[in-house]
Parts: sequence; structure tokens; C-alpha cells
Amino acid sequence: MEVFTLAVVSLAIAAFLFFTKRQNRIHLSLACLCLAIFFYKGAGFFSVHFHSGFWSVMEMFGLLAISPLIISFGRLLLSDQSLLSLRQTMTAAFISLILLVSLFAPLADWPYWSMLIYIYPASVLAFCYGALILFIRSKPAGMERTRMLYLSIAFGVAALISALDVIKLFGYDFSPLYMIFLPSIISLSPFSCI
Repeated sequence: MEVFTLAVVSLAIAAFLFFTKRQNRIHLSLACLCLAIFFYKGAGFFSVHFHSGFWSVMEMFGLLAISPLIISFGRLLLSDQSLLSLRQTMTAAFISLILLVSLFAPLADWPYWSMLIYIYPASVLAFCYGALILFIRSKPAGMERTRMLYLSIAFGVAALISALDVIKLFGYDFSPLYMIFLPSIISLSPFSCI
């Protein structure tokens, strides 16, 4: 049920950001990111209940769409003053597209392929988190630095808790604690853009 809650929260935030009157590029980027999270978690919820290949592909589409969208959001959030660039966004989108197409190739039968699919977005998230930390270190003391510091602490805690989901890849049944914390982090993200 936590998966469905996360999907609904992501969809609600995306819809709110798409239809708000005060739109800017950061809000639209966050809305697209929330929509990708909705596809990933919503399709994951439906694939468990309906056992259809369509939902599995949609889940992978959402997961692989997160990588370029998180780079784009981070680039806009950090005011283009970070390691994140448009070129990296395009490269991540190209890699995601290749990985998505490869799901239909014989390479997808390789036993470690699903782990690779999860390692790619995790490494992109770690890179973006590193860019956020470097951005915070370069800023002088002030309100924006404090706001970004709190944001980095919240994202760090969510990343640490989300790392526990890797245990499921090894065959152990583990309650996904991050499903409880991630909706609160996602719901706080629009306020970090203001």
C-alpha cells in the first residue's frame, strides 16, 4: 500500500505543479520528475497485482526516466552553478533510452541485468547529491545555503533509507521503509524551489 501512496503523492505534486499559475522551469522540471516517480511506483504496484509485461515495461520506463530528469532538476535548482550540465542531461537520456530498448533484447535475460538497471539511476542520484554538496560548500553563509543544507540532509536520509531496498534484489523480504519517508521528501521539494 505504501507504493500506491507514493505513486499518488507523486502524481498529485506533478498535477499541482503542472497546473499552478506561477510556473517556472524548476517547477516544470520537478513536475516531470514526480511524474516519472509516479510511472515507476504506480506501474510497480500494478505489475505486482496484474502480472502483465506492460506494467513491467512502464515500471522500467519510469525508473530510467528518473536519471535525466533528476540531472535536469538539479541543474535548474542549483542555478546552473554546479557540475550538472545540459550535456550530462542529454547523455543520461541517451543511456536511459539504450537501457530501455535493451529490455527487449536477449541481453535482458542476463542474471545481473536487473541489478545494472537499478545501479545506473542510483549512481546518477549519487552524482547529483555530490553536486549538491559541492554547491553548498561553495556558497557563503546565508539563507540559501541553510535551505540547501537542510535539503541535502533530508535527501541524504532518504537515500540511506532507500538503500535498504537493495536487500530485496538478493531475495530477502524486507519492508520498504523508504516508502514511508519518500512521500514527505517529495512533498517538501516544491517548497525548496520557491
